[in-house]
Amino acid sequence: MSNEEMGNDDTQEDIEGQNPEENNEDNSQNEPDVKTLQAQKQHWKEKFEKLQNEVKESREKTEPNKSNATDKFDYADLTVRTYLKTEGVDNREDQDWLLSEAKELRKDPTELLAKKFYQEELKDRKDQREAESASPNGKGRGSGKTQADPDYWIAKGKLPKDQKLAEKVVNAKIKADDSNVMFDPIGE
Repeated sequence: MSNEEMGNDDTQEDIEGQNPEENNEDNSQNEPDVKTLQAQKQHWKEKFEKLQNEVKESREKTEPNKSNATDKFDYADLTVRTYLKTEGVDNREDQDWLLSEAKELRKDPTELLAKKFYQEELKDRKDQREAESASPNGKGRGSGKTQADPDYWIAKGKLPKDQKLAEKVVNAKIKADDSNVMFDPIGE
């Protein structure tokens, strides 16, 4: 509602009760008129947009030097890796290999995964990893005897080249021979 509709014949009064004419005199000294205020707003808006574009351009120049992990999370990579995991490509090395092949061939990883060659290659890689993890870590055999064990050399019937180990083998063989005597010596 306007002032006239509310029954106020007076024009706008200031909060403090001053006449509008007095306010206009004070406002003209303290605040610029509406036209210059709009011009200032437009000026600052243009300046802000210009600075924003400069910052954006400088970031684009420096971003290739930074890794994506520090700036933004790569949801596309996560999505592709999750898909590969659901298709049975659980190992990170296999995923990296498939993604590098896809990048090199400029194909989608899902297309490569559909091809028999890549399925067989992934299966071979998986089998190779399983075979390596199933074998014992040391150089020894499944019986628990290693080349550093004197019993290994006694069973083999040879002496090792290492002098200290050869002494242990000889002492162990003498000890084993003494304990395997069927009869006690007569004079003792």
